[in-house]
Amino acid sequence: MNPCRADVPHRQLPLETSGNWDPENIELLQSNDRHVPTDRDVERENSYEGSRTNSLLRLPSPATTQTREPSHDDDDFLLPARSGHQHMRTNLDRNRLSGWRTGALVSLAGALLVLVVNLGITIWVRADPRNEIRGAVGTMYRGDCAKTRSINIWVHLLVNSLSTLLLAASNYCMQVLVAPNRAEVDEAHARRHWLHIGVPNLRNLWYIRRDRVLIYVILFMSSVPLHLFFNSVIFTRLQANDYAVLPTTENWMSGGNYNNSRFLNSSTENVHRITSDFEPYRVDLNEQIMSLNGTMMAKYKKVSISQCFDSYDDHYVSSVGNVYLIQAEATVWRNSSTWDLLRFESGDFKWEPHTNESWSNDSSDDTYQIQDFNISLPFSSSPEIYPSNGWRCPSHAASPCNTNNEYEVPRDISQWTPYQSNLKYCLVEQVTETCELQFSFAIAALIILANAVKAICMAFTVRMCGNHAALVTIGDAIATFLDHPDLTTQGRCLQTRRHVEMWWNWNEWAAKSRTDGYQRDLRKFKPTRFMWAMAPSERRWVATYWAYGFLVVFSIPCIVGSLRGKPSDLGALWRTGFGAIQGNNLLNIRTPLLRGVLLANIPQALFSYLYLAFNALYTTMLVAAEWSSYGVDRKTLRVTAPAGQQRSTYWLGLPYRYAIPMTITSGLLHWLASQSFFKVQIAITDTHTRDIVGEISTCGYSPIAIILTTVLASVIALGGAISRRLWYPAGIPLVGSNSAAISAACHAPPEDVDASLLPVQWGAVTHGREDGNGNEKIGHCCFSSLPVETPIAGRMYM
Repeated sequence: MNPCRADVPHRQLPLETSGNWDPENIELLQSNDRHVPTDRDVERENSYEGSRTNSLLRLPSPATTQTREPSHDDDDFLLPARSGHQHMRTNLDRNRLSGWRTGALVSLAGALLVLVVNLGITIWVRADPRNEIRGAVGTMYRGDCAKTRSINIWVHLLVNSLSTLLLAASNYCMQVLVAPNRAEVDEAHARRHWLHIGVPNLRNLWYIRRDRVLIYVILFMSSVPLHLFFNSVIFTRLQANDYAVLPTTENWMSGGNYNNSRFLNSSTENVHRITSDFEPYRVDLNEQIMSLNGTMMAKYKKVSISQCFDSYDDHYVSSVGNVYLIQAEATVWRNSSTWDLLRFESGDFKWEPHTNESWSNDSSDDTYQIQDFNISLPFSSSPEIYPSNGWRCPSHAASPCNTNNEYEVPRDISQWTPYQSNLKYCLVEQVTETCELQFSFAIAALIILANAVKAICMAFTVRMCGNHAALVTIGDAIATFLDHPDLTTQGRCLQTRRHVEMWWNWNEWAAKSRTDGYQRDLRKFKPTRFMWAMAPSERRWVATYWAYGFLVVFSIPCIVGSLRGKPSDLGALWRTGFGAIQGNNLLNIRTPLLRGVLLANIPQALFSYLYLAFNALYTTMLVAAEWSSYGVDRKTLRVTAPAGQQRSTYWLGLPYRYAIPMTITSGLLHWLASQSFFKVQIAITDTHTRDIVGEISTCGYSPIAIILTTVLASVIALGGAISRRLWYPAGIPLVGSNSAAISAACHAPPEDVDASLLPVQWGAVTHGREDGNGNEKIGHCCFSSLPVETPIAGRMYM
């Protein structure tokens, strides 16, 4: 037996009760006078299956069934029967490719397309001899860092498009799988439980067949690798040059001896060591190197003082190497073991000989003292140990140089005096800049496996569950409850979602009796307008905006931290690079590849949850809007397996005009997140040979991308906050996606045969009024294909 197939129950007719269909409580409104029964009328009456009334009805013209009748404030009102041939339901051959089945097939095709693309790219990177393979990592592109950055942006746009397509296809099938069929709804209602109709949810998993639950769980679990790894299958490898800072004179550059005349308090041994350490850095100033475009250029370039300062602004530099500070006088150097650096509160610095009291605060001078690390000559950047350009500041700190502090760096950079000696110019080593776009085969294999699992699950959904009569849309639910009324909700026509959740409990269920049937819920009609905010539950609102609040809490320190040391002007900030990999935008942490990938993709998982939460929130509000529209206009039902005049649909709870923008927004959000926080590999080159001698695995960030990501997420959240202030039309009860509340509104009169196949509208089919003895008669509201009226405020309905 097909595990997804469910037999539709036989038609259940409402029980005859006082105040409902008892002919003693109903006056039939005719256009002129009462109709006298004929033999033909009796024969027609007997043809109605299960008709429980002896009243004979006049048959109006079909045109009268298309509009709401004028309100009769003082009279009871019963809808006339439909004229013409009887629209009795027959065994309809439902197209296996209609409705959600077509959507599931399209989803399967999308998953297979993504699988082919993923396999194709992986095979190309592995098989192309031009792509260097190092272990489980291949090189897709090697070249100029600016071009690598541009390619990286577009590649991640493709990656996020593929992942969004795959996740949208998966979510579609998951929503179909979790949608209950009528048998499952009846079983849940019999146990006093309600289910969700037309919205993504987890509640239904406890009440549907285990087979579909298993497929649902596999689809969900296979999404985890996509959230945590897909954006890191392709990452950038940045070049970081280890470089030496050599303060010297033109005489030494021309072959003379190093001038150490201004070395203070240094032993002969130290002076000799430093002088010897400079010797390996003597260079031929006429040496040339080949650029990436094949042209020759000078290896050592003479630059101005300001250009020299700016060239080493990044923590990691890739286009420059060793720098020779050509000074007018000899270098001043102090051994920090015999000297202390005093930093005044004003920010100024002063060197003094070391004493035993060097570490005590001198409150009279308002100074505090710090001991500098042992400053070696020549200075080595050592990017594999710490990313520092602190040599540019007088403090020579092992931390970034604060260029905004005028006591560290003069406002006029031309007055910059590193090593306390005036500069004439700099000679900067030019390095052929090489960046790589790398491809992880291990991550690709995991993504391909998850992709294949999703495709298989979607194929099972289409093949095995093709006959699954899922109540996917609100129209599906209305149709089945009109065809086969649900006894558990009979006599509750004004019941709302909140009524069901608050009062539909086991104690009430115990009041069921064999003679009276299920307990009714008699209510006075109040023409209440409901806000959109009332359609989703409070729990759904809290879960959704809790995720957004967490995002804000997470984003604010990220934005503040990423802007530290960056220009405050938005234009200048944009020019620092969108998703750009710069030394100043890298975290000062070292992580293994896998751990770094997980760290970089934490925002992806958060944004995925945020999208799913807001998708469910918007779906719930829009499903309620579709439901409310039936209280205003008469129209056919939108179902996934159409018959009669019913409308076919491929979308589920969200119309395409909402679903497509939300899917695009989700993809854009994930792409922005991929440019905000990303995995980076850094290759360290040797000071002399420029061969790769080490590698750093870390994460990078882009301030402007973080800001844009937060803004877009806030726009989505603002949209939900604005939507909740909208109003539904007054009249029809607000049921949300509650199956019990939906079924309560679908108890049509027995003579309204095949109502689900025709245009329907919600309204009053009978009005109650007081009889001569002061007893109030009971009215009834429901969906009907016959004319309906607006319920009368203050009248009782059941």
